[in-house]
Amino acid sequence: MTMNQAEPRNVYLVRHGQTGLNRTGYIRGHTNPPLDAGGLAQADAVGRLMAQVQPMKIASSPLDRAIQTAAAIAEAAHLGSSVDERLIDRDFGQWTGFLEAKGAALWGTAAQAPGVETDEAIVERAMPALEDAANAAEAGPAVLVTHDAVIRELLVPLSPDAASATFPTGCWSLLTRSGAQWAAGPIGQNGAAAPHGEGGTGDDGRQ
Repeated sequence: MTMNQAEPRNVYLVRHGQTGLNRTGYIRGHTNPPLDAGGLAQADAVGRLMAQVQPMKIASSPLDRAIQTAAAIAEAAHLGSSVDERLIDRDFGQWTGFLEAKGAALWGTAAQAPGVETDEAIVERAMPALEDAANAAEAGPAVLVTHDAVIRELLVPLSPDAASATFPTGCWSLLTRSGAQWAAGPIGQNGAAAPHGEGGTGDDGRQ
């Protein structure tokens, strides 16, 4: 039985697990470090949580840290996962590998450095991926594993808290589409906060 297009479609945005560059404060962007031990544990934890909502689709950024996190979710949910290039992290250009604190001192945030991919460009490429995920979420929710910059920019128009919110590695946020309208649910939820919804139990945590 096919759900009506106007019925709610849930998409969970999951930030990848921790890498060594996250711990040391360097701008990751399109660099491709793997998850460290802590990140693997975070991936396993969020995988168990996402399995509770019984997802029907799992897709990730093409970067290894996201692919590894998606693989942990897929294993817990007994599904496959795919790669979507549109979910890749912000392109920091020549500032990739720069210390985040130094970027913040010079420009306010590293995202404001000259030549860096703009917020608008991120939304332009990532929003269609979000819409495609919702279209695929007929029988159950979709899970997209991506990066802080992408999650933040998709949430900012929908949640007044998103601009200043913290999105730690391994966290999840919920977006729901009803008809053509999107709404934000819990955002930045960590491994101690299990999602409600399809099959879920428990309570409803920068780059």
